[in-house]
Amino acid sequence: MTAHFTKLFLRGSFLLVLAEAALLGVSQAADLGSPGSGVTPGGDNGAFERVAAHIDPGGSVYIYWNTEKLLGEIDRKLQLIRDTATAGMSLTDDQKERLAHGFDLARRLVMNCGIEAVKAFGMSAHAIDSGYFLNKSFLYVPDRSGYLWRSFAKPSHDFSMLKMVPQNTEGFAFFDFDLTILWEGLSRDLEASGIPELTNWRAKTEQEFQSTAGMSLDDFLGSLGDQVGLILTLDPQRTTALPVGNTMIEIPEPGGALLWKVNNDKVFDRLDALLSTTPDVERTDQPDLRMRVLRNNPAPYLSPTLARYRNYLIVSSSENLVRGIIDADTGRTQGVRSFPEYNGISEGMPASGNQVAYVGKRLQEVIASVQTAVYDSQAAGDPLLRSFADQIAASSAQTASYAVSGATADGWFSTAKTTKDVNDILGDLLIAPAYFLANAVVQDLKRGGRSAEPQERGTLPQPPAAEPTAPTTTPGGSQ
Repeated sequence: MTAHFTKLFLRGSFLLVLAEAALLGVSQAADLGSPGSGVTPGGDNGAFERVAAHIDPGGSVYIYWNTEKLLGEIDRKLQLIRDTATAGMSLTDDQKERLAHGFDLARRLVMNCGIEAVKAFGMSAHAIDSGYFLNKSFLYVPDRSGYLWRSFAKPSHDFSMLKMVPQNTEGFAFFDFDLTILWEGLSRDLEASGIPELTNWRAKTEQEFQSTAGMSLDDFLGSLGDQVGLILTLDPQRTTALPVGNTMIEIPEPGGALLWKVNNDKVFDRLDALLSTTPDVERTDQPDLRMRVLRNNPAPYLSPTLARYRNYLIVSSSENLVRGIIDADTGRTQGVRSFPEYNGISEGMPASGNQVAYVGKRLQEVIASVQTAVYDSQAAGDPLLRSFADQIAASSAQTASYAVSGATADGWFSTAKTTKDVNDILGDLLIAPAYFLANAVVQDLKRGGRSAEPQERGTLPQPPAAEPTAPTTTPGGSQ
């Protein structure tokens, strides 16, 4: 038992030392890199100045990190590992070839996706008026030629889709995403890998998609546009019981919708054809709205709905949510703009970018209550895990956030406005190792107490007298 306890203690001490060292390193980086310190990082080809222009000094966090050597040498380091692995291991020629192809694929993915293009990173956080906190970050990427950047980082634009966010929305996210570009980039790299299983991967995938979906993959990708949205609602006027483990918890009636910008009706038409074989489908066909609603569902708030509204394909948990989206878009209601919390946290934030997201306090409270119920069902009365769950739940329950990010001429910015200081959030997370270490020690002590009983009764065999060893201590205290 003592040995187990010692190991756990040493591991925990090591983790704490690492955490302190990391925090000290961040602090030193902030002091050295902050404006006014008199120290400007050298040899970065102006990266510091470009990053500093997008973040704010004088707050509780200011970090600058030149990532060029960290990320820019991934290809060289993978090449070194590849050569070492294939030369030093006892493998057959075929095995060495397959291993080399695997490393080459990893290198190709890294080089072509655009990760290596990140030259520097910066982050700041400070309090602003009205009790909010403003967090900014910037990735310096002067060359965004990889297919990841081309999939997510087209030129920034205004967020016209915010007009579609309905009342009772407690969370949403809209972001640019061109699935066709991502698919083409991955397909080329996988087929060029030289790995037999991946050489015909694209053709096999396209055949399987055709047989499963009933439409070609090219038609599917060609129908999808380059913007995706998620909307989550909670109706405070109605509640429902949610099963968690062996208990039920009451939450506001939830709703959710996926919106995907589309170029034509091909995906909708195919899904409509699949629904034609399903009973209890109610159909609506109007000039600006085609909608299919599944009736007779077990939960009263569920009426799964497929809709084609304007240039969006909508898959929703209910018809009412689709109607709410349309009412907000047409101006019949103010939508989420009628909610004071949303108006306060979104005020003054960038009006254009590639991504925008909002999470309200009520949604955080519901998530926290579900997390607590899950811990209650899994922890079996463990007070340490319950205490940890309660602290994390309490920390997140009072947090709302609004974030905008997008492409600039030479990088990627992110601006987030929250109701909680980022240091408080990190502080809550840093205590997690202490909770789990304490829980591990308690469990080890419990196991040790049970295993010690047979020794006290003298039921375990003693070491042979003919082979003396170093003195050992028995539970009775003798040597």
